[in-house]
Amino acid sequence: MAEQFVIIVAGTPGVGKSTLSGLLSEELGCNVVEPSQVAVKEGLGRPDPERPGTLIIDEERLVNSVLSKLGPCTIVPTHYPSLFLDFANFNELVPFVVLLRLSPLVLFERLLSRGWPRRKVLENAMAEALGSVADELMDYSDMTIEVDTTGMSPQSVLSSVISGVSEWRTGINIDWLSDPAVANAVPQWGSELDLYENGVYNGG
Repeated sequence: MAEQFVIIVAGTPGVGKSTLSGLLSEELGCNVVEPSQVAVKEGLGRPDPERPGTLIIDEERLVNSVLSKLGPCTIVPTHYPSLFLDFANFNELVPFVVLLRLSPLVLFERLLSRGWPRRKVLENAMAEALGSVADELMDYSDMTIEVDTTGMSPQSVLSSVISGVSEWRTGINIDWLSDPAVANAVPQWGSELDLYENGVYNGG
């Protein structure tokens, strides 16, 4: 690998990015830079008036701030991988991307159990079902190691990532909508989200 390199760990919120990033950090001796924490700590976002609890981020300032915090080896967990990969100065430091996937049905229950507002649970389960983060990486699929974490322990996920890199198993292939249970859930989630968008539901 290059003298300085960055591993992007991508995935929908709740799929295990922070956990894997911590394990990779221990395995490789890397530091971890969480863009979401950087944005909050440095005031790089402003409240979205249409989405309570959501920030509109100054993207260029965020990327430059993360760049300034890189060490010889850095893990960057994010659900906006293209934000960093589309910047040439950042892209040239990334040898590969890890894309974590998780069954949307499992993700839905996981986020609910964490006490997340139902609207955010629905949005993130839908995002995973429709492959929103995966779509961002389609232009980078030849450098993306995709791992289905469903039913796997964190250590097993780490082992799968390491073997995926050593065997260079790249590509984005998971299609959750081919699972009938997910395909049936998506219209229901979409209908419920419509109620939030139209102001029928308020708050959580």
